Amino acid sequence: MISILSALLLMSGILAIILTRPSHSPAHIDETTGSPVLVFGLGQRILAVIIGLQAPISIYFIVYPLFLYHEVFFVFFLLYSASSLSSGFAMFVNSLRYKIELTQDNIVEGRVFLRPRMVPWKNVRRVSYSNRILRIRSLDGATIRVKSWMTGFPTLLNEMKTKAPPHFTKRVIEQMKRLGFTP
Repeated sequence: MISILSALLLMSGILAIILTRPSHSPAHIDETTGSPVLVFGLGQRILAVIIGLQAPISIYFIVYPLFLYHEVFFVFFLLYSASSLSSGFAMFVNSLRYKIELTQDNIVEGRVFLRPRMVPWKNVRRVSYSNRILRIRSLDGATIRVKSWMTGFPTLLNEMKTKAPPHFTKRVIEQMKRLGFTP
């Protein structure tokens, strides 16, 4: 049983490393607006499902044998499984609905259960990149976080280079060139 658990952990770790590499694929084009849209790829969606299912499966192999000795462990098993399944489901729904749309005047972050967050290109006041996440902050303090493994990440860099104030984006554009992106 421990070998199955170890294999699950190893598999999800390897998948996470592979699927969170920076994306060089082009952005999707929204059919209604014609704007480029950054989304999570199929691999990231599959990873969200695996992570959501991994915890209940691993807990099953660890806690279920203990249930044979005492019922308290079974209650723990049910509660933990329900919470990890729901968080896995939330990750999956987020991967389906979350998007970054690059319009002519704005960058719009479409979120699952919240209002979209919008930052006008002319109001960009800080851009930083670390831990594979690009953070774009506006005058009013709104921050849009773009994961570099989303499809269309190079398109965002090109749009940012042409539409955002250059003195706020120059350092990040140079950093992206060193990492292999060519905006």
